[in-house]
Amino acid sequence: MPRVYSMLILLWVFSFTAIVPHSYGTTITWNQNIEEDLGGYNFYCGTSSGYYTTVIDLGNVTSYAFTDLFMYEHVPYFVALTAYDISDNESSYSLELALSLDDDIDYEDNCPDVYNPDQKDTYPPGGNGIGDACECNADFDCNQKVDLADVAILKQEFSRTDCSELDPCFPDCNGDGKVDLIDLVIMKTEFLRTDCPACP
Repeated sequence: MPRVYSMLILLWVFSFTAIVPHSYGTTITWNQNIEEDLGGYNFYCGTSSGYYTTVIDLGNVTSYAFTDLFMYEHVPYFVALTAYDISDNESSYSLELALSLDDDIDYEDNCPDVYNPDQKDTYPPGGNGIGDACECNADFDCNQKVDLADVAILKQEFSRTDCSELDPCFPDCNGDGKVDLIDLVIMKTEFLRTDCPACP
């Protein structure tokens, strides 16, 4: 039977990698666990020390970039890792790391309060000057929350492939001209948000 990992000791290294001019993202790296039956790592993140609201299974890697997380700028975040073996036995938390993110370009940022390193603006198709990270792309009925009404709209328009600027599909969250599984994934990540800005 595989052994449960004891406390995992990690070496945290920060690097700041340019994504677009004047905009930076954060990546953490760590030393690989040496257990032969290592299955991978879980990443834990929250805004209070020791209380993690986000858990991501990273698989067997030794680095993680924060570009896919919805994170506010200037808010402290606390992160930790665990290792798990091939039988899903999980170690205790690594040492906790505190960090705060900043795009460093707030004066020209299309989403100044949310960590938004690549400045994506794809919704509605063609963009609207508000960064995707700052708006709820899945708030199709513009009631400032992502709820079951939005799920119904996505279901009704699912599989459309004729979306355009002249005839937009509101559930086309990523602006690729169709309503597909990518839009469903975006809906899933935003579901139950109640902090959506008013529609422009």
